[in-house]
Amino acid sequence: MAFLDCGEVRLSGKVQQVREQLVNLLPRDHGVPDYETQDAEEFVSAPSDAETEDELISVDISLEEMEVGQYVEVYWSGEQSWFQGEITNISLEEAQFEIYYPSDKQTFWHNDCDYQVRQSC
Repeated sequence: MAFLDCGEVRLSGKVQQVREQLVNLLPRDHGVPDYETQDAEEFVSAPSDAETEDELISVDISLEEMEVGQYVEVYWSGEQSWFQGEITNISLEEAQFEIYYPSDKQTFWHNDCDYQVRQSC
């Protein structure tokens, strides 16, 4: 996604869309260079409705960085959703961590290699 403020005009969209908007605003004799972009279908992955800007820039937490009592969000790939919980136990030897999920009032052990974990907001 690209944004460009030109005085009183704000252009936004994919790079190619902003370029087209800019071409339409400029006098014909100025021209706009044609640069390669990564707007090609293979490079662009549209976020789902559930994704926010936070989720797109989140940083995963490793097992070694986790602390008991820390609130985190765990990504459940089957449900394609992040769920907030509190770390209640960690086993470095077995590469597992235990999370209490207040929304369900349940506690689960997770294998570190099977779940993404990020710091909770």
